[in-house]
Amino acid sequence: MPANPTGVALRRDAMAKWEQAGVDTLGAPPKTLSETWVDITLPGGWVSRTLLVWPNLGPKDDEHCPLIVYYHGGGFAYGDPNQVVLPARGYANQLKAVVACPSYMLSPELPFPHGVQSGWEVAAWLSKADNLNNGPLKNASAKVDPRRGFVVGGLSAGGNIAAVMGGIQSLPQDSQTFVLRGLTPLSAEITGIFAGIPAILQESMVPEQYADIFKSRMENSSGGAGGLLLDTRTVRDLERMLGVDYHSVWWSPLNIDYSNPELARRHPQRVFIHGSSLCPLRDDAVIYHKWLQEVIGADAKLVMVEKFGHAGWASPDFEGSKRSYLREISVEHMAWLLGKEWKKTKGLY
Repeated sequence: MPANPTGVALRRDAMAKWEQAGVDTLGAPPKTLSETWVDITLPGGWVSRTLLVWPNLGPKDDEHCPLIVYYHGGGFAYGDPNQVVLPARGYANQLKAVVACPSYMLSPELPFPHGVQSGWEVAAWLSKADNLNNGPLKNASAKVDPRRGFVVGGLSAGGNIAAVMGGIQSLPQDSQTFVLRGLTPLSAEITGIFAGIPAILQESMVPEQYADIFKSRMENSSGGAGGLLLDTRTVRDLERMLGVDYHSVWWSPLNIDYSNPELARRHPQRVFIHGSSLCPLRDDAVIYHKWLQEVIGADAKLVMVEKFGHAGWASPDFEGSKRSYLREISVEHMAWLLGKEWKKTKGLY
């Protein structure tokens, strides 16, 4: 995957066409849902174009809905919210949740940590319920109430953003103020994290107790099959283009010192991770899961999708992205994060 400006532009164009083709195939949302695009201006003037999807509720339904903020993937260099229209509609309809899918800053124009920090800033805006309830949801039957659940999630780079946000939330007030450095604090507490095929590790910062587990960059260097091709060379190229500081708390929650048990209690206590057995990021998911259980003491669940490369539930028909298994584990565990029951049903809507 080239890192020169021409190569980046070509890859973005190809990704945008795949994403738009997926949305075109989906067509308009069903009558049970409404959706719109919201331009959210962040401090500094950058605008996040954010997809908002919500259920059209009946008079007997509870209007107070949980909030899901769900980030697209693309190595912090490519992609936009059209990539996750399909899961956004699925979560909104099946779980009666308001789902927001933000755009965030991309490299190489805006290198690390701009991407994840802009993701935080959009979530901070969304977490203030009045911004939605007195804005795009003013005349809607559904209203946001983060006390009913506030889940941050996403795929790949989006999974990184979600995992990092959980770590930042756990910092004590003085440290959090220093780390945020002018960014807006969240107005509601994150209650759950959905980390799909996340990238949150690198050889130089893997905790010693997990070093012998971290083998997937080597074992799955070719990227496998059954998913969007992501090989180890591409991972390295994207990280170089992003300019990652691997030891920053904005790269991984594993960079936070949790020797103080109070910090661990402040971390979201429900986390779902899914990985892919043939993906070079496989062991990011495996180690993140073990770390959450052993260091944080969180109620963490891991599903490893066997015989797949870098695959997640998405709108474009990337290989495997629309397999019913990926849909089912995604909706089932998003329901678990929200404390809801979900039974498998035919279709998505």
